[in-house]
Amino acid sequence: AISQETADRVLEVLKGVVRNGTGTAAAVDGVTIAGKTGTAERSYGNDSWFVGIGDADAENPSVVIAIVIEDADEGEAAQKAQNVLRTTLELQGAL
Repeated sequence: AISQETADRVLEVLKGVVRNGTGTAAAVDGVTIAGKTGTAERSYGNDSWFVGIGDADAENPSVVIAIVIEDADEGEAAQKAQNVLRTTLELQGAL
């Protein structure tokens, strides 16, 4: 287990990734998204991935996402994540 202080710090860092970093394509207007992007470099192409939390400022966020796209452009998974997050949060009434 980790301390609450450590968990809070990690969440703030992940929010920053979407607010100002490599995950800005996953941002959804009206809610805070927290996440991490990545690229797996392979000899025959790259994979793009994004993991995140929707409505990250909620007391109990109810949306988590993990997307991996093979042979993708850098950042493509974050772009796709935004669509899924927006739709899911709309269905839940968070938007």
